[in-house]
Amino acid sequence: MFNFKNVDKTMLMKLVALHVIVITVSNALVGIPVEIFGVKLTWAAFTFPLVVIATDLTVRLLGKSIARQTIAAAYPLAIIGSIAVVLAEGA
Repeated sequence: MFNFKNVDKTMLMKLVALHVIVITVSNALVGIPVEIFGVKLTWAAFTFPLVVIATDLTVRLLGKSIARQTIAAAYPLAIIGSIAVVLAEGA
């Protein structure tokens, strides 16, 4: 499924970590409300756009095909991290 043979493993791991961290933090912050100039938001409104930046960075550094695989590898870890955050907040 994943073909990372000719990829810089250090860069790959950093990009996977970036995706996991941004998604997990955004999912944690979605439960914290903030009001700015009378507009009700959550803090995730400011962190979730970083997912787009992380994805763009991944595509630019690794190419479209490898980036797709990298992001596919990161999302299950991000989901697990998000579940862990929810469970930790509930404890």
